[in-house]
Amino acid sequence: MKKPRLQTITLNHPRERVPVAIVGDGSIATVGVGEGRMVPLVILDTRERQDLAEFIRLHQFITAGDVAVSWNKFDRNPDVISLVLRFSKPSETVAIIPFDLRKSHAILVEQILASRGLYIQAGEPGDRLRNDPNRPKVIVEIPDLDFGADWEKMLKGYAVRTYRAKGMSRAKAVPAAAQFMALLRAMAAARPFSASSAPTSPASPPREE
Repeated sequence: MKKPRLQTITLNHPRERVPVAIVGDGSIATVGVGEGRMVPLVILDTRERQDLAEFIRLHQFITAGDVAVSWNKFDRNPDVISLVLRFSKPSETVAIIPFDLRKSHAILVEQILASRGLYIQAGEPGDRLRNDPNRPKVIVEIPDLDFGADWEKMLKGYAVRTYRAKGMSRAKAVPAAAQFMALLRAMAAARPFSASSAPTSPASPPREE
């Protein structure tokens, strides 16, 4: 994939233009997916996207679906990268899922890249995987897409900017960012794990679950 840049996509309906916010997350061990790794799950706020909620519900009744996947930039915020899922079966719909590094979503991206998969589940703020583990969900295979190098640069830039904003010199911020990234990846490899336990910023220690 080319370096993420501002892009446009073709939509089926104007409602698909609005990003679908992540309101909860978790991880699921799935045999045969991601080489047996923990696959992250995101609960999406579908209160205004009943078409997406219905798609997820219907998907449980078919053996497979068709989806095109891409990582895209839709605004100039350097801390947000969006995963675009364009489904064509059992119905046509588009989901733009923003991952905001300032909201501890970096660990979710790390988990996606490691497992090459993502579960999506419909919901609303306050929903948690543990409260309704049997709720319909869809697993999407996320191919490599040559995104790793771009993600490395984006994550490093975020960490360095955050340390610099806290008063650290650049000479110290760069190695500190490398340590933060190593910590994040070690935590992403743990199981089970969720973004709620990730560092809220590069300068913050992880919270206990």
